[in-house]
Amino acid sequence: MTAPPQLGLNHPTVSRDVGVLGVFTFALAVLAYLLADYRTAVFVRELPRPLRDLASQLTEFGQMGHYVWILPLAIIVSVLLKRKTDAWWFGLALASTVVSGLLVNILKIILGRSRPSVLFAYNEYGFGPIRLGYDHASFPSGHAATCGSLAAVLWLKWPRLWPLWLILGLTIAFTRVFTLSHYISDVLIGAYLGAVTTLLLHREFVRRKWL
Repeated sequence: MTAPPQLGLNHPTVSRDVGVLGVFTFALAVLAYLLADYRTAVFVRELPRPLRDLASQLTEFGQMGHYVWILPLAIIVSVLLKRKTDAWWFGLALASTVVSGLLVNILKIILGRSRPSVLFAYNEYGFGPIRLGYDHASFPSGHAATCGSLAAVLWLKWPRLWPLWLILGLTIAFTRVFTLSHYISDVLIGAYLGAVTTLLLHREFVRRKWL
């Protein structure tokens, strides 16, 4: 009896697909930067306030700060209930969220992209390497990275529901565009980095037989 194929990067086709998706995502982000980011920000600014307020509420689900205490608590409860596998799954989600968050914040400082708010206040659009502060920390999106990380964990855990995880992840990630916190390209790259971080960590967890 043959063993079932493993998910994640241990699956023979996933590594290839992740690479192809990376090239596609990067190309789409470049096109967005050149053609759509500026126009979309201007369009969103003119949307009805209730719609933007709804986006502001939904975007809280992508806040990494919520998960750095929820997930450790879930790990502790799982250990107390002797649900070892569940504890490792929560551990994967926590590790991916934190690691992708650190990676994104390093890139933010190095690339120094101005946020849409700076565009409207000072007509400043683009990148300026090595800049600190919220106003120049647009690329990539940290919220999107968290969404990508958690959506990938859910896909690995319950793969048959992948359309649901994809829709939820992208919906929450793109609220950052509708709150004028990020551009489309910021969200695309952030979500991809989060998902890839999960896949890389999952492979390590499997190699160590934690999952």
